[in-house]
Amino acid sequence: MRILMLLSLFVLLMSVAVQAEKAPLQVLMISPSYQSDPFFRQVDELASYAADSLGFKLTLLHGDGNRLLQKQILHSYFQQRKPDYLVLQVYPGSGTELFEFIEQQQIPTITLEHLLLVREQSLVGRPGEKYKYWIGEIYHDNREAGQLLMDFLLQTCSAQAAAGYSDVTGINGAYGFESDERAAGAATAVKASPGFRLQQIVHANWMREVASNQTLQLLRRYPQSRVIWSASDWMALGIIEALKSQQQQLQDFCIGGFDWIPQAIEKITQGELAASVGGHYLMAAWAMVAIYDHHQGKLPPALISGRPAFALELLHKNNLTQYAPLLEQQTWQQVDFRQFSFSANPQQQKYPFSLKYALQVLKNKTEK
Repeated sequence: MRILMLLSLFVLLMSVAVQAEKAPLQVLMISPSYQSDPFFRQVDELASYAADSLGFKLTLLHGDGNRLLQKQILHSYFQQRKPDYLVLQVYPGSGTELFEFIEQQQIPTITLEHLLLVREQSLVGRPGEKYKYWIGEIYHDNREAGQLLMDFLLQTCSAQAAAGYSDVTGINGAYGFESDERAAGAATAVKASPGFRLQQIVHANWMREVASNQTLQLLRRYPQSRVIWSASDWMALGIIEALKSQQQQLQDFCIGGFDWIPQAIEKITQGELAASVGGHYLMAAWAMVAIYDHHQGKLPPALISGRPAFALELLHKNNLTQYAPLLEQQTWQQVDFRQFSFSANPQQQKYPFSLKYALQVLKNKTEK
């Protein structure tokens, strides 16, 4: 009887172990913005596609752009259950407290973007230095991207500058490291272009209506401005609305933004928006790939190096056809994201988180 009981217990334990092995990884992602945000809606969708492809159970919640709400969500969620991994964006001003909490919970965490205040960066260090459960950071170089966009706008509006319309203005997002870096890159580009003068970059807090109102003010203040740089496509749409309300000829202006949102792509097609910088809608999907590798014990050191994980690309009417496959969200549902994995492709020397490689993956998928 004792032998039978021990045998039954052994079978039960083995069954539990097999079920645990088959259970998908539980990943919690706190999306930093609202569910209706046109940019982060793309981020969320791509993250879901990647998680499904890699066999994860993804729980997606939204922080609504509020660090206090994000804190509340985390505390409430962890009281009920603990995920295997956490993905989130660290709001400026919340870095030390957030990482201390994550360390206490012992949840491996990957952060998106690079938004900490300068004083916070020195306190928290790089991933893994002070907080071992901060396993990586997925971000891009906003300064480089801001300069990339402005360079293109200045080149596109060179004829207007030669005719005396050489003033440059801009609409930035909220006050913070991300906006500062994008604007710094824009200013660098103008400084290197002697035919232009940067007059003013104002903050619209990522809001379309505010951007529209501010554009009207900038036009009255700087009537010789034809280059209007924007830190987001959503605000760039507000710029276009403002110009139309004044019966301005949009072809006389060079307007650009960030994010590759569908409405902006349509404006590029129509010739009303000169360009958009983007590709970071994939950042949470890249985080899922990194989680896959970390779980395999093969996360490469690049994500703790303090260097950008990928670069943004410029989209305009001349390369829109080339990049079109990347803009079809549904196409990504059929992609095996292990193709980007470091552990699944040991021949790779680094993560292939480039849009050119992603484009090739999608091309190969559609040709099969």
